[in-house]
Amino acid sequence: YLSRRQVTTLHKHLGEVPAEFRNFLTLSDHQKAVNYATAKLNLSQVKLIWEIALMFYWFPFRGAEKLYLSIPFMDIHREVAFLAAFSLIQLLLNLPWSVYSTFVLEEKFGFNRSTVSLFITDRFKGLILAGLLGIPLLYALLFIFNLTGKWWWLVSFIVLTAFQFGLVWLYPTVIAPYRDWE
Repeated sequence: YLSRRQVTTLHKHLGEVPAEFRNFLTLSDHQKAVNYATAKLNLSQVKLIWEIALMFYWFPFRGAEKLYLSIPFMDIHREVAFLAAFSLIQLLLNLPWSVYSTFVLEEKFGFNRSTVSLFITDRFKGLILAGLLGIPLLYALLFIFNLTGKWWWLVSFIVLTAFQFGLVWLYPTVIAPYRDWE
């Protein structure tokens, strides 16, 4: 609903640059921005239908349960393997949307700076980073759930907050240089 309203509002002002932007935005750039925003919103609407279909598969149709039961490990290892497998499958199922957004939609409007090689490399770096950071964090949280009883939420909050502060400190100096685009 909100996306449809936004598209309608954007197109009401397609022929004229808003007063706030007239000093630095040309009419053609404004129209390009409106058309790009419209295309992104339309894509997000179609993607939303896809995500709803996936959600129905995973939960009411018991896809998540089938995946969980197919994991051969036991105890905490099974939980971590399930969450990692679920995340990886979701990433793969949504990959076509990322490819389309980057190489079709952004290319159409001249915003794409990526190459296929760079796109694939960036995805692999993201997976490696998610594994290096996410798997130990999952083990820590699941260990906390099992160890702390009714106080699991407080201890988990403290651990996640400390983890986030640690990432804020580490990201610019350690992580970002390896995820740089150029």
